Amino acid sequence: MLRRLLLCLPLLTACLDHDRPAPLDPNLERRIAQKLAQVASAPADAQAEIELAELYFEGQRYFEAADHYQAASTKSGDVTRVASGLAITYLELGFIPAMVEQLKRCFERDINHPGCLYAFGNLLERDGSPDALAEARRTYLRFLNFAPPDHPRIAYVKSAVEQLTARLPKEALEAPPDAPASAPAGNPTLPPNHPSGGPALPAHNAAKGDEDVGELNAFGRAIQKAMDAATKGDLATAETAFKEAIAVAPNDAGAKAGLAETLYAQRKKAEAKTVVEAAHQLDPNDPQVRYTYGLIMLEEPGKKADALAAWEALLAAEPDYAAQLRLKERIAAARAQK
Repeated sequence: MLRRLLLCLPLLTACLDHDRPAPLDPNLERRIAQKLAQVASAPADAQAEIELAELYFEGQRYFEAADHYQAASTKSGDVTRVASGLAITYLELGFIPAMVEQLKRCFERDINHPGCLYAFGNLLERDGSPDALAEARRTYLRFLNFAPPDHPRIAYVKSAVEQLTARLPKEALEAPPDAPASAPAGNPTLPPNHPSGGPALPAHNAAKGDEDVGELNAFGRAIQKAMDAATKGDLATAETAFKEAIAVAPNDAGAKAGLAETLYAQRKKAEAKTVVEAAHQLDPNDPQVRYTYGLIMLEEPGKKADALAAWEALLAAEPDYAAQLRLKERIAAARAQK
């Protein structure tokens, strides 16, 4: 059975939860309307475009925020501000590969940029592992060193630092050897120009059974190909690679779940439903199968109860994994929908 395939694939489809935008606060809606008018009257104004993106982000309209940040980048907007805004927006959408690319852009230009430090710390905090939480605290402390006193994230970061300080063991609060105080440290896969980088993202294991990734068999190579394609957003290649893996191991529920989610992300809903049902029949207790089954069945008529049951079972059995998927909030949102 695949070991926890895929924190990345749930993140590819997490953005689909944002298809139904949240209602806007009337005051915020008015401010957005005013800013839209300003952008329309001065289409070359990159600053107004960035401010509009930030207002949409405040209203949890993350797709609109991303669109306007991208528009600002074509108007020669502040590169670091756009990159940091896109980074935290992509994090909310769950598109981690795109977030990492924006963090790299930002840190290449300013390793002390508060917006990028906040986004990086938030990513680490959501990871939830002890090493990542210690790294998040160090990154947040660095944020506090460089953020202006009126930065909108100051209150949150101060609270997060207090909570992490109380939660982490004493040894985790000390800066690693040869690392500057309060600077992120570790063996990075994130921004290479960030001071000492930062810890690697959660591992995307791609081996079958207990095999290591270092010596992949045909199945493992196909899974690795699928994961590489998925992180690049190349869903068609990921789909093909998952099918190659299933041809080698037809009864691997995790591979089928990966294929189902890749199909779902491409809106091939009928095929995704067939595949995820097969995965669920093979192993209904697999965490990835539970997640993907719930994701897909929520949109199937008469299957909402089954979908929520799968998610609630995952929440009970794998609370840390479920927290990374923000599953509790998703369940509540699904129950609130008529």
